[in-house]
Amino acid sequence: MGTAFASAGGGKPNPPAGQGAAQQYEALIQAAIDYAIFRLELDGTVASWNPGAERIKGYTANEIFGRHFRDFFLPADREAGRPERALAIAGETGRFADEGWRLRKDGTRFRAFAVIDAIRDGDGTVIGFVKITQDITERWKVQSALEESERLFRLLVEGVSDHAIYMLDPGGRISNWNTGAERIKGYRADEVIGRHFSMFFTAEDAEEELPRRVLAEAAATGRYGNEGWRRRKDGSRFWAGVVLDAIRGEGGELIGFAKVTRDLSRQREAAARLAEMREQLAQAQKREALGQLTGGVAHDFNNLLTAILGATRMAGRHAADTERLAYYLDQIKSACERGAGAVRQLMDFARREPVQLEVMDVGRQIRQVEPLIRQSLNGDVMLVVEMGPDLQPVMADTTGFGLALLNLALNGRDAISGAGIIRISAEGGPPSIDAAGQSRDTVMVSVSDTGAGIPAELQARVLEPFFTTKVPGKGAGLGLNQVRNFVEAAGGSLEIVSWAGEGTSVSMRLPVSAAAPVDPAAMPRPRTERPRVLIVEDDPVIAELGAEFFAEMNHEPHVVHNADAALAALEQGPAFDLLFSDVVMPGAMSGLDLARKVRATMPHLPILLTTGFSHVIEGRSEEFPLIRKPYDFDALAGRVGGLLAE
Repeated sequence: MGTAFASAGGGKPNPPAGQGAAQQYEALIQAAIDYAIFRLELDGTVASWNPGAERIKGYTANEIFGRHFRDFFLPADREAGRPERALAIAGETGRFADEGWRLRKDGTRFRAFAVIDAIRDGDGTVIGFVKITQDITERWKVQSALEESERLFRLLVEGVSDHAIYMLDPGGRISNWNTGAERIKGYRADEVIGRHFSMFFTAEDAEEELPRRVLAEAAATGRYGNEGWRRRKDGSRFWAGVVLDAIRGEGGELIGFAKVTRDLSRQREAAARLAEMREQLAQAQKREALGQLTGGVAHDFNNLLTAILGATRMAGRHAADTERLAYYLDQIKSACERGAGAVRQLMDFARREPVQLEVMDVGRQIRQVEPLIRQSLNGDVMLVVEMGPDLQPVMADTTGFGLALLNLALNGRDAISGAGIIRISAEGGPPSIDAAGQSRDTVMVSVSDTGAGIPAELQARVLEPFFTTKVPGKGAGLGLNQVRNFVEAAGGSLEIVSWAGEGTSVSMRLPVSAAAPVDPAAMPRPRTERPRVLIVEDDPVIAELGAEFFAEMNHEPHVVHNADAALAALEQGPAFDLLFSDVVMPGAMSGLDLARKVRATMPHLPILLTTGFSHVIEGRSEEFPLIRKPYDFDALAGRVGGLLAE
């Protein structure tokens, strides 16, 4: 460093290796503007000064030469003798390093890292000091902010009492423990740190190696989350919500896991209580619904029975008057059909009525149900039927379609006070998209009325089962529900539009069928000879009625009342041309069991089943032909004629 570091007492400087080397050394010091590099005499006065010192501390060389370096220290440090102690340590050990606050010329403070090295002569005697100071204020601020953030985070984690938050090493051993972990699990930090976290798992989970699988999943995917039972120190269990996150170093290596556990026992108990309350509410709603159903059905059937009993009494009194007798018999038939429709609604609601889709001529079916609708209307309510030309056939449940039209017409009738109009229209509708994403043409069948309309606040509920806008005793609330079920079974859609005080329109959009409908007039008829029919029916009245029907069809009926008797009759001969059996019968063998047994031994014998409890063959509707009770003569003749003609 040449003469720049000569001692104040005239002592000889450390001899340079050469004049050129000394100049290079001096140039290096003068160029170091990020470091204050200067020489101190033995007493601590400044003997040299580089540009870095001037930039950092604010003094020029002329201003600082001869002043003691204690001027750079804070007053409190000067009073404590820190400058003198620094020189003493450097003189004794050869070096002193320190970090702290220092002062600039303008009185401002900066954070400094300082090193003092002793300068010795050839004999090893200390002849001065060289001091290097670096301004680390910005780095110190960043580091302090980081340390403060870490301190606050530690305080936050330690202060969280409702979450157990702790760290695991890569092997699953606990490395720290917060207050929440102690509160939830019952262990102090010194009781768990270093132990494996599997200590919190139940014996069942430990036996199934759940702790190992938890660590493996978190390591593989970065995260594991679940709920389950965990153990406390006292052996009790609690329902825990756990999250385990993998922690990786800058190089991607696994360095541990962060574990967060919540005690969800109260939430789980509350959820269980809520579920129990909901179940109780549901049961109460079911009881209320059943009450509404019972009242509505009882009212409807009492009306039907009144009509049947009255018509029967009047038919008996006027048996000689064929015209009046025919009228009363027609009234009985109409009441029975309405009763069958009500039962059909109940079965449809219970999802126990198998849907039999067939190609249906919409216009023909509307014309068939039109007389029944007209009979059901009040004298001052007019029925208008409008059908567009060339209506395409649809695939639907024919009986369900007729019942849907009747339900909608009766709803319209009940909504009209005084005179009004019910309009049934059928026309080509807009295309629809089926489940396969294909566009299909539709037929739109609408039933409109000029009644009071449905209040806006109730329109969203009219499809609910048992819900009705009618006064008590005027309906069970299953009509629109049956219509919706029919339309959905056909793959169509339902639209309800209502205007307060003006009326309601219900539209059924049904997908068009690719096949042509079957004309009942073209159905094959039974053979002219008398086919032998084995009737299996446990109810004597229905069995006798069935025999009368078959005799009317020019068949030879033979009646038995259980499946065993039917098998005996089939084995003894002579041969039968048709087996017609009820499904639900007394004994170990049902009609379905009988049909299967006969099919196995007599595969060519036609079999027709009947039942009013069609849920017993739910899912097997394609196994055997079925006609639902109550059936009439025309329906039975059509099914039998088709079977015997095959």
